[in-house]
Amino acid sequence: MQAWKLQMRLRGKGILVSTGLEIPVSTTCLSSAEAVCRTDYRPRVGDAIQLCLDWPMIGGGTDLLEGFGSVSAMEIRSGRAFEVHVNFLDCPHLLKNISSEVATPEAHMLETPEILKSLPVEPEAFHYYRRLGRVQDFVLEHYTEPIPLKRAAQVAGMEETYFSDFFSRKVGVPFTRWLSEVRIGRAIELIQGGNHSITFVAHEVGFSNLRTFERAFRKRTGMTPAHYRRLVRPS
Repeated sequence: MQAWKLQMRLRGKGILVSTGLEIPVSTTCLSSAEAVCRTDYRPRVGDAIQLCLDWPMIGGGTDLLEGFGSVSAMEIRSGRAFEVHVNFLDCPHLLKNISSEVATPEAHMLETPEILKSLPVEPEAFHYYRRLGRVQDFVLEHYTEPIPLKRAAQVAGMEETYFSDFFSRKVGVPFTRWLSEVRIGRAIELIQGGNHSITFVAHEVGFSNLRTFERAFRKRTGMTPAHYRRLVRPS
């Protein structure tokens, strides 16, 4: 299994195996071997724990990253916060919370290293900076339309060159790559939710060229849209 590491925040819950207690967590670092989480609950070193983390699909999604492991270390942070280190027993996987129509185990579980070709986006930047929040709201409403960098800068009320640099520094990726991530995320939801043609999905999420969509989808997921559809909708 290929090793990978992400410096990004994922939110979700930790479930203590011994008691079934659910605690809210957010990760500051995540890898194929370990997660570093912050939580208000103080677990014990050695506790078995299941981490269920929301994947930051901008605008909401159905992705869930799940890993089983044990608490290897715990540090007290400011206030009531604790930093918890969890060593995974196996490489965590991305689970697809899709309809009950899917019956095959392989349709529910995709190897994480492929899916984690996603971008190291910092989603909280959209909440902290109002200008970026306006851009996010605009994109989520108009992602089916062409959105050049100049138009996004106008929405933010910033000069184009400065906006491009500001967006990259605060969000973690260039605007055009983030926009592609939003569109591919929507495409994944469409493929999961209905028996649509790949051409329909491409145009529905803002790609005028099918080949461009297929390249972007493969870069995001490690597979073609047709292959992904066969996994999640085998019938």
